[in-house]
Amino acid sequence: MDYEKTGYLTEDYKFFHIKDRSDRVYKFHYHDFYKIILFIKGNVSYNVEGKNYELKPGDLILVGRNEIHRPLVDPDTEYERFVVYLSDTFLSQKVSATLKLIDCFGRASSEHMNVLHLSSHDRTELSGILGRMEEKEGNTEYGADAEERLLLLEFLIKLNESINKNGISFTGKVAYSETIVSVTEYINSHLGDDLSLDRLSEIFSLSRYHLMRLFKECTGYTIHQYIIEKRILFTKKLTDEGEKIKDACVKAGFKDYTMYLRAKKKHDLK
Repeated sequence: MDYEKTGYLTEDYKFFHIKDRSDRVYKFHYHDFYKIILFIKGNVSYNVEGKNYELKPGDLILVGRNEIHRPLVDPDTEYERFVVYLSDTFLSQKVSATLKLIDCFGRASSEHMNVLHLSSHDRTELSGILGRMEEKEGNTEYGADAEERLLLLEFLIKLNESINKNGISFTGKVAYSETIVSVTEYINSHLGDDLSLDRLSEIFSLSRYHLMRLFKECTGYTIHQYIIEKRILFTKKLTDEGEKIKDACVKAGFKDYTMYLRAKKKHDLK
Protein backbone atom coordinates (compact mmCIF):
# COMPACT_ATOMS: atom_id res chain seq x y z
CA MET A 1 0.00 0.00 0.00
CA ASP A 2 1.40 3.39 -1.00
CA TYR A 3 0.76 6.49 1.04
CA GLU A 4 1.26 9.93 -0.38
CA LYS A 5 2.21 13.11 1.39
CA THR A 6 -0.04 15.59 -0.38
CA GLY A 7 -0.57 19.32 -0.24
CA TYR A 8 1.88 21.79 1.17
CA LEU A 9 1.79 24.68 3.57
CA THR A 10 4.45 27.38 3.65
CA GLU A 11 2.41 29.91 5.62
CA ASP A 12 0.30 29.81 8.79
CA TYR A 13 -2.86 28.66 7.02
CA LYS A 14 -4.63 28.14 3.72
CA PHE A 15 -8.34 28.45 3.10
CA PHE A 16 -10.49 26.95 0.32
CA HIS A 17 -14.15 26.77 -0.64
CA ILE A 18 -14.42 23.88 -3.08
CA LYS A 19 -17.31 22.66 -5.22
CA ASP A 20 -16.55 19.88 -7.66
CA ARG A 21 -17.82 16.74 -9.29
CA SER A 22 -15.24 14.24 -10.49
CA ASP A 23 -14.51 10.55 -10.78
CA ARG A 24 -11.17 10.98 -9.02
CA VAL A 25 -10.30 8.14 -6.67
CA TYR A 26 -8.34 9.52 -3.72
CA LYS A 27 -5.45 7.47 -2.37
CA PHE A 28 -4.68 7.17 1.31
CA HIS A 29 -2.45 10.11 2.12
CA TYR A 30 -1.29 12.38 4.91
CA HIS A 31 -0.13 15.97 5.48
CA ASP A 32 2.50 17.47 7.74
CA PHE A 33 -0.07 20.09 8.74
CA TYR A 34 -3.56 19.99 10.28
CA LYS A 35 -6.77 20.07 8.28
CA ILE A 36 -10.36 21.06 9.04
CA ILE A 37 -13.17 20.31 6.60
CA LEU A 38 -16.71 21.63 6.99
CA PHE A 39 -18.84 19.36 4.82
CA ILE A 40 -21.67 21.18 3.02
CA LYS A 41 -23.11 18.69 0.55
CA GLY A 42 -22.42 15.57 -1.48
CA ASN A 43 -22.39 11.82 -1.06
CA VAL A 44 -19.11 11.27 0.76
CA SER A 45 -17.59 9.02 3.37
CA TYR A 46 -14.29 9.88 5.03
CA ASN A 47 -11.74 7.37 6.30
CA VAL A 48 -9.31 8.50 9.00
CA GLU A 49 -6.89 6.02 10.56
CA GLY A 50 -9.12 3.02 9.85
CA LYS A 51 -12.49 4.55 10.78
CA ASN A 52 -14.92 5.22 7.92
CA TYR A 53 -17.49 7.97 8.54
CA GLU A 54 -20.58 8.50 6.37
CA LEU A 55 -20.89 12.28 6.25
CA LYS A 56 -23.98 14.43 6.62
CA PRO A 57 -24.21 18.16 5.80
CA GLY A 58 -22.87 20.07 8.77
CA ASP A 59 -20.29 17.44 9.74
CA LEU A 60 -16.87 18.79 10.57
CA ILE A 61 -13.76 16.65 10.01
CA LEU A 62 -10.60 17.16 12.06
CA VAL A 63 -7.55 15.54 10.45
CA GLY A 64 -4.45 15.71 12.60
CA ARG A 65 -0.91 16.10 11.39
CA ASN A 66 0.35 12.86 9.76
CA GLU A 67 -2.98 11.05 10.18
CA ILE A 68 -3.58 8.78 7.20
CA HIS A 69 -6.92 9.46 5.54
CA ARG A 70 -8.92 9.64 2.33
CA PRO A 71 -12.43 10.63 1.18
CA LEU A 72 -14.63 8.28 -0.86
CA VAL A 73 -16.68 10.50 -3.15
CA ASP A 74 -19.71 9.71 -5.31
CA PRO A 75 -18.77 11.17 -8.73
CA ASP A 76 -22.42 11.72 -9.68
CA THR A 77 -23.02 14.23 -6.89
CA GLU A 78 -21.41 17.64 -6.38
CA TYR A 79 -19.04 17.64 -3.41
CA GLU A 80 -18.95 20.99 -1.61
CA ARG A 81 -16.83 21.81 1.43
CA PHE A 82 -14.82 24.48 3.21
CA VAL A 83 -11.23 23.38 3.85
CA VAL A 84 -8.64 24.98 6.12
CA TYR A 85 -4.98 23.92 6.31
CA LEU A 86 -3.30 24.95 9.57
CA SER A 87 0.34 24.93 10.59
CA ASP A 88 1.54 23.57 13.90
CA THR A 89 2.99 27.00 14.72
CA PHE A 90 -0.32 28.76 14.15
CA LEU A 91 -2.32 26.24 16.18
CA SER A 92 0.12 26.28 19.08
CA GLN A 93 -0.97 29.81 19.98
CA LYS A 94 -2.40 30.14 23.47
CA VAL A 95 -5.32 32.54 23.28
CA SER A 96 -6.20 32.45 26.97
CA ALA A 97 -4.99 30.93 30.22
CA THR A 98 -6.96 27.78 29.46
CA LEU A 99 -7.24 27.57 25.66
CA LYS A 100 -4.88 26.68 22.86
CA LEU A 101 -6.23 26.64 19.33
CA ILE A 102 -4.90 23.11 18.86
CA ASP A 103 -7.07 21.78 21.71
CA CYS A 104 -9.82 20.65 19.32
CA PHE A 105 -7.38 18.23 17.65
CA GLY A 106 -6.20 16.98 21.04
CA ARG A 107 -9.80 16.30 22.02
CA ALA A 108 -10.43 14.45 18.75
CA SER A 109 -7.37 12.31 19.40
CA SER A 110 -8.25 11.53 23.02
CA GLU A 111 -11.87 10.65 22.14
CA HIS A 112 -10.76 8.66 19.05
CA MET A 113 -13.27 10.51 16.90
CA ASN A 114 -12.31 12.67 13.92
CA VAL A 115 -15.78 13.81 12.83
CA LEU A 116 -18.42 15.73 14.74
CA HIS A 117 -21.93 16.68 13.72
CA LEU A 118 -22.51 20.34 14.44
CA SER A 119 -25.75 21.61 15.88
CA SER A 120 -27.74 23.80 13.50
CA HIS A 121 -26.73 26.85 15.55
CA ASP A 122 -23.01 26.05 15.52
CA ARG A 123 -23.12 25.08 11.86
CA THR A 124 -24.72 28.40 10.93
CA GLU A 125 -22.28 30.38 13.05
CA LEU A 126 -19.13 28.58 11.89
CA SER A 127 -20.07 28.44 8.21
CA GLY A 128 -20.94 32.14 8.43
CA ILE A 129 -17.44 32.95 9.66
CA LEU A 130 -15.90 30.91 6.84
CA GLY A 131 -18.16 32.70 4.36
CA ARG A 132 -16.82 36.04 5.59
CA MET A 133 -13.29 34.67 5.28
CA GLU A 134 -14.01 33.82 1.67
CA GLU A 135 -15.02 37.42 1.02
CA LYS A 136 -11.58 38.51 2.25
CA GLU A 137 -9.69 36.02 0.03
CA GLY A 138 -7.75 37.90 -2.60
CA ASN A 139 -8.98 41.25 -1.28
CA THR A 140 -6.15 43.76 -1.66
CA GLU A 141 -7.79 46.48 0.43
CA TYR A 142 -5.80 47.73 3.40
CA GLY A 143 -6.14 45.39 6.38
CA ALA A 144 -8.12 42.67 4.54
CA ASP A 145 -5.50 40.01 5.26
CA ALA A 146 -5.50 40.90 8.96
CA GLU A 147 -9.31 40.73 9.03
CA GLU A 148 -9.18 37.28 7.44
CA ARG A 149 -6.73 36.10 10.06
CA LEU A 150 -8.92 37.45 12.86
CA LEU A 151 -11.91 35.62 11.38
CA LEU A 152 -9.95 32.38 11.41
CA LEU A 153 -9.05 32.93 15.05
CA GLU A 154 -12.73 33.56 15.79
CA PHE A 155 -13.66 30.34 13.96
CA LEU A 156 -11.17 28.26 15.93
CA ILE A 157 -12.13 29.77 19.27
CA LYS A 158 -15.84 29.11 18.64
CA LEU A 159 -15.08 25.58 17.43
CA ASN A 160 -13.10 24.86 20.59
CA GLU A 161 -15.87 26.36 22.71
CA SER A 162 -18.44 24.12 20.99
CA ILE A 163 -16.33 20.99 21.52
CA ASN A 164 -15.59 21.92 25.13
CA LYS A 165 -19.30 22.35 25.76
CA ASN A 166 -20.77 19.51 23.72
CA GLY A 167 -17.90 17.06 23.23
CA ILE A 168 -17.33 15.38 19.90
CA SER A 169 -20.61 13.82 18.91
CA PHE A 170 -20.99 12.03 15.58
CA THR A 171 -24.55 10.97 14.72
CA GLY A 172 -23.88 9.29 11.37
CA LYS A 173 -22.71 5.80 10.56
CA VAL A 174 -19.12 4.95 11.34
CA ALA A 175 -17.61 1.60 10.39
CA TYR A 176 -14.53 0.28 12.15
CA SER A 177 -13.08 -2.65 14.05
CA GLU A 178 -12.50 -1.97 17.75
CA THR A 179 -9.62 -4.42 17.62
CA ILE A 180 -7.88 -2.62 14.76
CA VAL A 181 -8.46 0.79 16.35
CA SER A 182 -6.76 -0.60 19.47
CA VAL A 183 -3.91 -1.95 17.33
CA THR A 184 -3.33 1.41 15.60
CA GLU A 185 -3.47 3.24 18.94
CA TYR A 186 -0.94 0.82 20.40
CA ILE A 187 1.38 1.20 17.42
CA ASN A 188 1.31 4.99 17.59
CA SER A 189 2.00 4.93 21.34
CA HIS A 190 4.84 2.39 21.13
CA LEU A 191 6.77 3.24 17.96
CA GLY A 192 10.08 2.76 19.73
CA ASP A 193 9.16 -0.72 20.97
CA ASP A 194 9.03 -4.15 19.38
CA LEU A 195 6.17 -4.01 16.87
CA SER A 196 6.87 -7.29 15.12
CA LEU A 197 3.87 -9.19 13.85
CA ASP A 198 4.55 -11.94 16.40
CA ARG A 199 4.56 -9.41 19.24
CA LEU A 200 1.36 -7.70 18.11
CA SER A 201 -0.34 -11.07 17.59
CA GLU A 202 0.58 -12.00 21.17
CA ILE A 203 -0.62 -8.70 22.66
CA PHE A 204 -3.98 -8.78 20.89
CA SER A 205 -4.48 -12.55 21.02
CA LEU A 206 -4.87 -12.89 17.26
CA SER A 207 -3.17 -15.18 14.81
CA ARG A 208 -0.65 -13.53 12.51
CA TYR A 209 -2.82 -14.27 9.48
CA HIS A 210 -6.01 -12.95 11.06
CA LEU A 211 -4.29 -9.78 12.25
CA MET A 212 -2.81 -9.09 8.81
CA ARG A 213 -6.08 -9.78 7.02
CA LEU A 214 -8.21 -7.74 9.42
CA PHE A 215 -5.81 -4.77 9.39
CA LYS A 216 -5.74 -4.67 5.60
CA GLU A 217 -9.51 -5.09 5.38
CA CYS A 218 -10.24 -2.27 7.85
CA THR A 219 -7.61 0.25 6.86
CA GLY A 220 -6.74 -0.51 3.26
CA TYR A 221 -3.02 -0.90 3.94
CA THR A 222 -0.64 -3.49 5.36
CA ILE A 223 0.37 -3.44 8.99
CA HIS A 224 4.08 -3.46 8.10
CA GLN A 225 3.82 -0.43 5.82
CA TYR A 226 1.70 1.42 8.38
CA ILE A 227 4.40 0.93 11.04
CA ILE A 228 7.24 2.01 8.75
CA GLU A 229 5.30 5.09 7.66
CA LYS A 230 4.54 6.12 11.22
CA ARG A 231 8.15 5.59 12.28
CA ILE A 232 9.41 7.78 9.45
CA LEU A 233 6.92 10.50 10.37
CA PHE A 234 7.81 10.27 14.06
CA THR A 235 11.52 10.58 13.22
CA LYS A 236 10.76 13.79 11.33
CA LYS A 237 8.70 15.10 14.25
CA LEU A 238 11.56 14.49 16.65
CA THR A 239 14.14 16.14 14.38
CA ASP A 240 11.80 19.12 13.89
CA GLU A 241 11.82 19.46 17.68
CA GLY A 242 15.63 19.54 17.73
CA GLU A 243 16.53 15.88 18.24
CA LYS A 244 19.66 14.65 16.47
CA ILE A 245 18.71 12.48 13.49
CA LYS A 246 20.62 9.40 14.67
CA ASP A 247 18.96 9.56 18.09
CA ALA A 248 15.55 10.32 16.62
CA CYS A 249 15.44 7.34 14.27
CA VAL A 250 16.33 4.95 17.11
CA LYS A 251 13.66 6.47 19.36
CA ALA A 252 11.18 6.01 16.51
CA GLY A 253 11.89 2.27 16.38
CA PHE A 254 14.58 1.86 13.73
CA LYS A 255 17.49 -0.31 14.84
CA ASP A 256 19.98 2.22 13.58
CA TYR A 257 20.45 5.18 11.25
CA THR A 258 21.24 2.93 8.28
CA MET A 259 17.92 1.11 8.62
CA TYR A 260 16.12 4.46 8.76
CA LEU A 261 17.88 5.69 5.62
CA ARG A 262 16.99 2.50 3.77
CA ALA A 263 13.31 2.79 4.75
CA LYS A 264 13.23 6.51 3.95
CA LYS A 265 14.80 6.00 0.52
CA LYS A 266 12.31 3.26 -0.34
CA HIS A 267 9.48 5.47 0.88
CA ASP A 268 10.61 8.48 -1.15
CA LEU A 269 10.85 6.43 -4.35
CA LYS A 270 7.15 5.48 -4.25
